[in-house]
Amino acid sequence: MSLVKLAYQKLYPDSEFPYDAKVSYSGRFSDYNAKVIRQGNSLEFRLSRKWLTVSEEIKLGLIQHLLLRLGNDRRSTFYTDLYSKFVKNLHISVGKTESEPELLASFSRVNDEFFHGTIEQPNLRWGSESVRKLASYDYQSDTITVSSVFLDEPEKLLDYVMFHELLHKALKFRDSGTKTIHHSSKFRQLESSYPGHEALEKALERLARKNRIADWL
Repeated sequence: MSLVKLAYQKLYPDSEFPYDAKVSYSGRFSDYNAKVIRQGNSLEFRLSRKWLTVSEEIKLGLIQHLLLRLGNDRRSTFYTDLYSKFVKNLHISVGKTESEPELLASFSRVNDEFFHGTIEQPNLRWGSESVRKLASYDYQSDTITVSSVFLDEPEKLLDYVMFHELLHKALKFRDSGTKTIHHSSKFRQLESSYPGHEALEKALERLARKNRIADWL
């Protein structure tokens, strides 16, 4: 039985499997990323090659996670919980090979002042000035990417962005079937407690408009 069919039957034991499905592995994805593409009655699950060595139970959770999103189903299962726990702990085993000096200095300042030095250093990477986001944290590769527009901005603004991304690393996310919640009420509460929060948010809004950057994560 195929992995997709098994995942579907464990989700919907009283339903016939309605799809022509296949799973493919690609080196073009970043580590442990995946997506599903539906065309009519066909489903293609495209997974990073890193998934080849992961246990079947966790891969079942990944497939179920994608199926639930596809069907706008908010449930969680034993397998999707396994998948979420796996992703949340990937940072432990991911190699740390990128460490830009300016970002490392910012990480050290913010980690020491606001997290008591308890946050493990992630990969730290500059992005392009033309990227869509101010900054982002990728759970699968344990990487913080910051738009290079901050190379010319005050240190305090970079540190605020670093704080935002380290909150993602510290608090992780919550899965509710069709929705992954990254900015929880606790996240927003901690973010708003940062010294000068409102003024820094306004400075970021001006910077985003100036550089036509749409969002950040």
